[in-house]
Amino acid sequence: MIETITRLRVLQVREEPASHGVTFPVQMRNLVTTEIRDNLADEAITAGLIKLPIKKRGARELLLLKTAKRVRTEADVLILGQGTALRMALLRAVPGRTPKMVMITYDPFPFYFPDKVLTPKERVAFFVRKQLYQSLDGLLVHSRGQVRFLTDEIGLKNVLYVPMAIDLERFSPAETARGDFLLLTDGALRDYETLASAIEKMRVKPTELVVVHRNALSPIAEDSLARIRAAGTTVTLKYRLSQEELIDLYRTCQGVVVPILSSYQPAGLTQMLEAAAVACPIACTGGPYLEEYLEPDREALLTPPGDAQKLAESLEKIVTSSDKRLQLSRAAYARSRSFNFEDSLEVLRDVLKTL
Repeated sequence: MIETITRLRVLQVREEPASHGVTFPVQMRNLVTTEIRDNLADEAITAGLIKLPIKKRGARELLLLKTAKRVRTEADVLILGQGTALRMALLRAVPGRTPKMVMITYDPFPFYFPDKVLTPKERVAFFVRKQLYQSLDGLLVHSRGQVRFLTDEIGLKNVLYVPMAIDLERFSPAETARGDFLLLTDGALRDYETLASAIEKMRVKPTELVVVHRNALSPIAEDSLARIRAAGTTVTLKYRLSQEELIDLYRTCQGVVVPILSSYQPAGLTQMLEAAAVACPIACTGGPYLEEYLEPDREALLTPPGDAQKLAESLEKIVTSSDKRLQLSRAAYARSRSFNFEDSLEVLRDVLKTL
């Protein structure tokens, strides 16, 4: 057990800017903001962010090895991103001092779905990842339900919960009237087919659907958006927006829709919390893990994965009822105040000291 942490390092591979969300899906970037550094300093912890630029395969691995040599001597705890953790875990096989290592993620097995039969290649990847994760000192996730799943179903050890937090100072409710479009931000496990079926079932359809994406849309997504256009809703694609532009869309849209496939991970959580922080009505499909953050029907309209009829009913409430939009937005905004760095950091402090 670590009683006092004097040197904390956050190690990540630098990603391209303007992702599909403003808040990085894990909390590494949150840890090294000025506010968090000040709070950590109160606990005699210094946080440092080591960014590794993405380079050609091989060159990046060499850079990681050089960085690993340095952090082995200057860090007590390393908080790692998923891609970096898979490489840094190999340090366990090298003689010498090794700091405590924890990985923070919400998707440790991106190819794993409930009831899915894994291919031979996926089974090998699953086994390798599981062994590497178990060599770490901790795996930090953003859902208590996910802790239970990864512990009981997958058999991982040292799975620990740290609540998601967002930079509330960057988000504020709209000062002007909202527009008449729904907003969808592309990301992991988006269920475009169920969304298309839902809009086809709606008696009063949304005027416009704005889709923000960073990477090329999948063929399924393209086909589903074509169906939505055929149903009479305008579809507008926006590519690689800045964070400020995305926040403006949150503030001016009629509501945010987050259709998620059935999964053990809380996909869509980032977008839900960001929308709540600007008092935006939310309709989402997904697993029960999302209910840990937003109360169904009161703070967000949460429906079962794949249920197009339920999603259609939720979207109609947002599109047709100004009273429902107001009720949802006020409740979500009030709840969002608890998604703050201070509370999340308090949990993180306690978690790190148990390593």
